[in-house]
Amino acid sequence: MGGLGAVLGGAGRVWSRDATVYRHVAKWLLIPNFLDPVLFLVALGLGLGTYLTGVEGIPYIDFIAPGLLASSTMYTASFETTWNITWKIDMNQTYDAVIATPVDPQDIVVGEVLGGGTRAALTGVVFLAVIATFGLVHSWWGVLMPFVVALVGLVFAATGVLTAVHVSSTAFWGYYYTLFVTPMFLLSGVFFPIERLNGWVQAIAWCLPLFHGVRLLRGMSLGDPVAFWWVSVLYLMVLPVVLVIPAGRSLRRRLMT
Repeated sequence: MGGLGAVLGGAGRVWSRDATVYRHVAKWLLIPNFLDPVLFLVALGLGLGTYLTGVEGIPYIDFIAPGLLASSTMYTASFETTWNITWKIDMNQTYDAVIATPVDPQDIVVGEVLGGGTRAALTGVVFLAVIATFGLVHSWWGVLMPFVVALVGLVFAATGVLTAVHVSSTAFWGYYYTLFVTPMFLLSGVFFPIERLNGWVQAIAWCLPLFHGVRLLRGMSLGDPVAFWWVSVLYLMVLPVVLVIPAGRSLRRRLMT
């Protein structure tokens, strides 16, 4: 318990530092992170949606709104923990100064994951308020949607941090978004049910964390029971924990060499 308490204490200091910095730039970061999914919602839901009869009896805008909520959280968490971490490691040498204090590399990783997840959840909750204002949340299960948004944020913050500690150039991030984030955006059921895809593509989708966030948020928004919902919740809860362990070890090796 002492070891866990020490890690959480150090991580809390990293999180607090990031929160202090974020407060100074929040209004400039929230605006684009907020506008991007809103534009998608208007263009696809109110634009393209007028030409569609719906998806499985659901108006198209109601169908895509929870998916856009999950994907916008993914993108925010990714942006907060990719270039930022590379900058702190290689350009600004922020972590070289941090490890000179009682905070160690594992604390840094946990703190950065919590920080990125918090900022992504904040953006997600703002977007959730927008879709609720549009009347696109149809169930009282919607009160639990911020919990799922937070889990999605933590998952992709952890993914971003784990990748960042192995990256030595910001040029790599173009491949990360093109080959990892964008395919997940397209294959996780944001815009259409994955049941319409080939069986092997469905199997891949089930392995993608964004898919689990989308299915949970859509079920809560529509009040539609999600089969094996606990599998998705458990997956989103366990994955960040699994990812921060190797990330901490890799960051330690990188900073100590």
